[in-house]
Amino acid sequence: MRHATIFTKASLNKLMLPALLASVVLLGSAGLKTNAFEAVWTFLTDPPIIYRGTVSGATPPCNCLNNATNLVNGQFQDTLTIASNPGEIWTITTANGLFSVSSPAPPMAPFPIGMGAQFAETAPGSGVYRLIVRHVDAVGFSLTVTNNLNESVSLSAACHYPNPQIVGLNSQYCITSLPVPLQGNAGAGVAGSGTFRVNGVVATEFDPSIYPPGSSQTITYTFDAGTGAVNNPNDPACSATITQTVNISNVPWPAGITFLNVPLNNQCYTVITPFMTLSDLNAYPCMDDFYVVVFDVPGNPIGDTIGSEWVGFTLRAVTYSYNGLFEVESFLTFEDEIDPNITCPPPATTGVITRNRQTISNTLSGADPTIALSDFSCFRGQTNPAMGNHRYDLHTFTVSAANKYIFDLTPQFGRGVGVLYQGAFNPAFPCMNVIDMGRDSMLFMFMSPDSMMRLTANLVPNQIYTLLTSSEQPGALGAYSWNIYTNFTGALNNLPITTIQDTFDLVCNDTDSLFNNPRSLSITGSPIAVDNCNNVTVTFTDTRQNNGNCGPQVITRTFTATDPSGNSRTCQQTITVRKPRIGDLKFPPLSTVIECSTNYQTTPTGNPHPSATGYPYIETAFGIYYINPVFCNLSATWQDEPRVLNDNNPNVYTFLRRWTVFNDCVPGEFTTYNQVIRVDDFSPPIISCPVGIDQNGDGTPDPPVFSTGDTECTAVVQVMPPVITDNCSNVTYMTVIISEVRVPILSPQGVILGYNTQLVPRDTIRPGQTPIVSGLPIGTHRFRYIATDARGNMSQVDCPFYVIDDVQPTAICDDNLIVAIGSNSFGRVFAQDVNEGSNDNCGIATIEVRRRYDRDPETCLNVTPYYSNWGPSVDLTCCDVGRMVIIELRVTDLSGNINVCVSELTVSDNTRPVCMAPPARTIACDSLPQGFNPADTLMLRNMFGAPIAVDNCIGAYSEELNPIVNIADCGNGTIVRRFRARDASGNTSSNTCQQIITINLAHNYTIRFPKDAQAECGLPEVDTLIVQAAGCSNMAISVTNERFTASEGACFKIFRTYRVINWCEYNGSDEPLIVNREEDCDNVGGDEDVWVLRRPNQTYIDRNNNHADNIPAANTRGTACGSPSNPAGYWRTVQSKGYWQYTQVIKVFDTTRPTATFAAPDTACTVGTACTALVSANFTVNEGCSPNDVTVQVFADLFSDGVNDSEITGAGISGSYPSYLITGTFPIGSHRFVVNLRDGCGNTNAITIPFVVIDCVGPAPVCAAGMTAVLMPLPPNTDADGDGDFDRGAVTLQAVDFVGSPIPADCSGPVRVSINRAGQIPSPNQTALVLTCDNLGTNIIEIYAWDSANNPRRVQPNGTLGGANFGFCQTFVIVQANTGVNCGGSTAMGAIAGGIFSENGNPVQSVDVNLSGYMTQSIQTEADGQYEAEDLPSGESYTVTPVCDLNAINGVSTFDVILITRHILGTQLLDSPYKLIAADVNNSKSISTLDIIQLRRLILGLTTSFQGNTSWRFVDADFVFPNEANPWQTPFPELIQVGNLQGSLNGRNFIAIKVGDVNGNAILNANQVEDRSVAGTFTLYSEALDMVQNEELTVPITARNWQGIDGFQMTIEFDAEKLEFLDVVYGVIGAEHVGTAMVDRGMITVSWNRQGNNVANGADPSVEGEALFWLSFKPKTGGKIEQALAVNSRYARAEAYDPQGALLDVALQFERAQQKEERFELYQNQPNPFNSQTMIGFRLPEDDFFTLRIHDAGGKVIKEQRGYFEAGYNQMWLHAADLPASGLVFYTLTSGTHSATRKMVIIKE
Repeated sequence: MRHATIFTKASLNKLMLPALLASVVLLGSAGLKTNAFEAVWTFLTDPPIIYRGTVSGATPPCNCLNNATNLVNGQFQDTLTIASNPGEIWTITTANGLFSVSSPAPPMAPFPIGMGAQFAETAPGSGVYRLIVRHVDAVGFSLTVTNNLNESVSLSAACHYPNPQIVGLNSQYCITSLPVPLQGNAGAGVAGSGTFRVNGVVATEFDPSIYPPGSSQTITYTFDAGTGAVNNPNDPACSATITQTVNISNVPWPAGITFLNVPLNNQCYTVITPFMTLSDLNAYPCMDDFYVVVFDVPGNPIGDTIGSEWVGFTLRAVTYSYNGLFEVESFLTFEDEIDPNITCPPPATTGVITRNRQTISNTLSGADPTIALSDFSCFRGQTNPAMGNHRYDLHTFTVSAANKYIFDLTPQFGRGVGVLYQGAFNPAFPCMNVIDMGRDSMLFMFMSPDSMMRLTANLVPNQIYTLLTSSEQPGALGAYSWNIYTNFTGALNNLPITTIQDTFDLVCNDTDSLFNNPRSLSITGSPIAVDNCNNVTVTFTDTRQNNGNCGPQVITRTFTATDPSGNSRTCQQTITVRKPRIGDLKFPPLSTVIECSTNYQTTPTGNPHPSATGYPYIETAFGIYYINPVFCNLSATWQDEPRVLNDNNPNVYTFLRRWTVFNDCVPGEFTTYNQVIRVDDFSPPIISCPVGIDQNGDGTPDPPVFSTGDTECTAVVQVMPPVITDNCSNVTYMTVIISEVRVPILSPQGVILGYNTQLVPRDTIRPGQTPIVSGLPIGTHRFRYIATDARGNMSQVDCPFYVIDDVQPTAICDDNLIVAIGSNSFGRVFAQDVNEGSNDNCGIATIEVRRRYDRDPETCLNVTPYYSNWGPSVDLTCCDVGRMVIIELRVTDLSGNINVCVSELTVSDNTRPVCMAPPARTIACDSLPQGFNPADTLMLRNMFGAPIAVDNCIGAYSEELNPIVNIADCGNGTIVRRFRARDASGNTSSNTCQQIITINLAHNYTIRFPKDAQAECGLPEVDTLIVQAAGCSNMAISVTNERFTASEGACFKIFRTYRVINWCEYNGSDEPLIVNREEDCDNVGGDEDVWVLRRPNQTYIDRNNNHADNIPAANTRGTACGSPSNPAGYWRTVQSKGYWQYTQVIKVFDTTRPTATFAAPDTACTVGTACTALVSANFTVNEGCSPNDVTVQVFADLFSDGVNDSEITGAGISGSYPSYLITGTFPIGSHRFVVNLRDGCGNTNAITIPFVVIDCVGPAPVCAAGMTAVLMPLPPNTDADGDGDFDRGAVTLQAVDFVGSPIPADCSGPVRVSINRAGQIPSPNQTALVLTCDNLGTNIIEIYAWDSANNPRRVQPNGTLGGANFGFCQTFVIVQANTGVNCGGSTAMGAIAGGIFSENGNPVQSVDVNLSGYMTQSIQTEADGQYEAEDLPSGESYTVTPVCDLNAINGVSTFDVILITRHILGTQLLDSPYKLIAADVNNSKSISTLDIIQLRRLILGLTTSFQGNTSWRFVDADFVFPNEANPWQTPFPELIQVGNLQGSLNGRNFIAIKVGDVNGNAILNANQVEDRSVAGTFTLYSEALDMVQNEELTVPITARNWQGIDGFQMTIEFDAEKLEFLDVVYGVIGAEHVGTAMVDRGMITVSWNRQGNNVANGADPSVEGEALFWLSFKPKTGGKIEQALAVNSRYARAEAYDPQGALLDVALQFERAQQKEERFELYQNQPNPFNSQTMIGFRLPEDDFFTLRIHDAGGKVIKEQRGYFEAGYNQMWLHAADLPASGLVFYTLTSGTHSATRKMVIIKE
């Protein structure tokens, strides 16, 4: 057993210590451990300890209360324990962060534990002291506890809540946004688990798409850290929750743009974005939720980038949201709207042609044969060879085509000799068969500069030619070449061909060759055309301007470049075609040698004709034009000189042919050309000077004038041949060039006394030499001609000529001059700057420049253009910058010739401007204006100044770049404004200048907290908070209302607490600074406004908003609140935290009663037998004060007696404030609802809503089965039935006797019954019916039951409104005569007979004629149409009723539909009442399209009988229609009644009417022969298609001769074993005209007729080839369609009708593809009009592309569709939804050169 003695340290002293030690000894002797002493000693010496928890050394985890309402106010609870000696008193001396265990939970502040609080000893004498405390998240606590022995212990600790945060969640989403994963954490390294909830539901993601637009969703994140460690924030305890509100955008969906035209860019593509396809972009905040996919024509996705291949197509594009919930369809038409570029060729005055060139190259060598050319006259007279032997080559050839051939000889051995022979060359007779001999090349064009000789000849195929080549000098050897030219037609055979280009002036008839001639483009040039997308088509048109007979003709050629999208651009080229000039002439060979024996056309004098010797001609780019005798303005004449005979031989002679060519446009201008024609010999010479031009106008030709060359100051003179004639022999002559030289006459002293002229020979031109002299100086010269004939006769003549310099200098301007204006705003250009190598053959005298001014050089204003004076330089100014300045350079040579060139000078300004920024600025944020935007450069410029741009030219300006803004959320920071200068030329400053604006922080705001208020009603609009912030303030306001009950007559009080935070000032943790309700301390709280004036350096609590205005006056503050008095102008100053709180008290009064309004309920009708009705009534409550507190009670006051019979508030009322609905079932009568209202403040009101329930259900009688009534005898002269005649017998029938079963009790009893014959108007008062002999036989009677209600809605049998409810039933009674009643007949037997005939008198067979009355019989007519009822007792009454409802289709055809249609339209009326009855198919007593519809359904086999009608109708033949145009005006008899039959009654005939047969072609009897004569055949066409098993086959049915058809019908039969029917696709004929009810039997029926004026279902029947419809099959086997498809009359007879009613057969013809002559056709759309979709058919003559445009009347394109189709019939579908139009529109189909337009009508609902 353990013993323990407990001491306190206070009781121990030295005196007690021995006793304690003794006790220890005793303990040891008792067997305790030997360390007991140590324990006692330790007890006496160890200090007290304090710790958390209840066990020392085992620190417990943080004890979390999990009551945090934010991230800083969560609480922990701890037990603090002190271990010490018993009986001590432990008191807290210091404490921080320690709170009472009774503290309220957050958000209320906990109660601090102050100094003096004591720990309690857990049990007396235990020495263990405890205190339970609380502390706050992260703040922790510390305390010091001291006992009564002055011993102290201390403890501190801190626990932490987790600080969770939601990561990656935005505050706003859209319903198209993708789901967002919910993520959160509580800081790095913090362990625990988190849970998300969306609106309280656990979630892992937030899906915006499931919430309504405009809603707000609450996301909470709870993080549970589990057990936490003390003093370790990374190991928190507890759980914490954070909340975030996410708003769903209130825009539910963006709207899509259905139709959009999208242009391609310059690179011919475009990227489709949602910003294109969606509208209302500004209203939708989540545009990045979408993407666009475009689909090609087959429907394949092709992305969002569209290129040129889709230009002109309309493609479907779908805009999707990434979350897959949204998609909208658009149709995008891609267009190329960019015009192509076209550059015209330059103006043309010349044409370039390409010629064929062939070359013969060889060498004259010593091995070649020789010939003495000078021995033969033809060579001597033509080539002037030297004496001796000459080597020669021969080349034999043929040509491929007839043409003019030119041979140019280029020798390497000096002057050459060339001769062209027809046939072979004979060395013995080298002058035979000569076609041409070589001449001076300067007379011809197209020769290379080193050519020496040319031959020209017209050659033909199949002829051998020989070309001789030799030299003018004997023995000369070397290489040579011949170049042979043609204009592409013909060539030397077996010789390679190359091409060359030659240039010609355009002359005269070239205009016709040019005009609108595409081939001329190769001559005058083609434009260059390019486009951004596609190839360009270039066309051109020419206009011609004639400038008189002699002026040039100007062709203006307009080129048009058009791209495939129809974009085009034009340019113009002018082509000037001048009249020919004399200088353009080419002449025939100078000398023509003709053998005497040659056959040639001769002149009347016997000389060779020019057709043999050649005409003068002009060669142009389009060929050779002979002047024979007139070409354009040139006319040629020729005259032959007399023959010169040789040795008096008349067959050997020479003559001169003198050609004279006149220029009719230049009076007096002409030229002559002499052609020597020799027949075996040449004439002797006669020399005359060459005929010159009349230079001075004196009428006499002047000596020739030659100009110096273009590059030399000397002339190259073409020695003009003299006119030499000879009467016999050959003539040779030479020309000596003589120059007149001025020689000075000198005196002996050497003085020049004058000048002599000396003649100095310069050159001698011998025969055969080139008649060209070069190097002749300026001056006077002479041609000295010396001619010698064959006999040695010689003649000489001097002919003067002049050499002058009339060559203009060549002025060459630099075309690439660019001049920059210098910094002095000035530039100068000298003539030498513009000159780029101007030159002159004889020397330049001066070079000058001038410029054109289009602007004033100083003001830069536009002026009328003028030029500066010529001078050495021109000046340029800033006004010229950026413009092209025209500069002219004038060059004058030594002879005074002037030439000018023009250049465009580019003037630039390359001097950079200089940027100068405004000075830096510093500003307080409260000085910034309201709405200050640091990115608004205009605002910055106005506030802080603008930069300055300095430049050499005016027009420089500054540009402000986007500023660099570094401003904190509270508005302080810096703005760096950046500038640069730019001048008018685009030069920018090399520097970027900047201005720095510093914005300093300043708090400057005003808060007015309102005084207390009182108001009437609800949540009052009373004077409220005013916050005015200036400067760096980010104000947030919170207003909360707490409602309390009130006294003093108020309904309630509102404690309105205002909290205002300046986030730029508040530290986020301090409690708000409470603004007192009684700052004036007058003991009346809330009696005046309180102002908080936050100024940059101080904060004031004030009476108004001005702390410096002496309001309040100093020391006026009361003493009720114990605060010191106030200074002048405000109550007090405070240290602002940026967080303010104030409470306003509002008293609310309400004395207004709630009200309600209602609309009177409709009268309610009973239903069934319950005698009650469902009643509903709406009413609306109006309560302006406390609508949420209104209570509504509803009572039913039945029969409006003022007593509320029942409360129906629960189940009988629905709705909520302000609209309510009362519903309930109530009995018949007048009642009312009583509605009691009470608002939240006790105000009450009541309204009554009257309503009525009426009886609307009539009694339902059940009639007894028919009965027999026997007439009873009457006294004589008795009128029993009141019809005015005496009756022999009568019977009275009571209505009650015909009621078969009791009538159920009625809500409005009692019920009365009445009786009447069928057809009579019933009356509730007719309770009995009298029948007499007049009523023998069967009579239909009606029994009516009437209640006692007065139903105002019930229509009575007599047509009046209001009265009893009723019901009726029908039965019959057979009236028979008693044996004692003689109704006037005898007992003899009688008969009734007659016939059934058509309107035309033809008998009708198989009609059932029924006899009723005294007895019944049924007789069926035979082929004669007769009937007879025999053995009928006389004196009885009978009724004859014919009936036939067989074979409704008999006689019915589409022609009947046509006739009925014409009748409805009034174009051809039906001419008898019987036809009108037949046309009334539906028995509506009128004729309408409804009859046509039912009739067509019968024709098509969709029905086999008439609805509401019988197949036949019958009318008493004796009946006369009062109005034959309206047979239904009065009822017509369809039976014959016979009363008191006496004997046989004959002639009771009926007219039979076959319903639907208005043209009378029904088969009436077996004897009738059908008359079916046809006037022709209406042929339908289809393609002879091949059937392929299981491959769908569409068979078109078309017609080509619509014009002659008013309608047709037919049966199309198909072989069901070969074809499976799929569908009908409708074209001209719609679904209402085709029947498919019998396709299971292999039949399709068709019935169509013209509707109105030439219109068939909206289609124009005048268009041939239209597809009526298409039949779609799936073949079950292979084969030909014509073997499985045919037209016949199996059901609907195959027949057609022309406008005159003639009958036509119907045939179907199949055509193979090669049979069809394809053509271009555009058909009418079907259907038309349309409101959903329509089909457009068309036919193409060949495979081709097409364009379909839908456009309005003005040509505006609504839709465009393109494609490619094969030749033949094609079709496409249009959807109304794709067409943004309605009403009348047009559609145009274009394919190749074909185009057609039609109309259609779009109906949109």
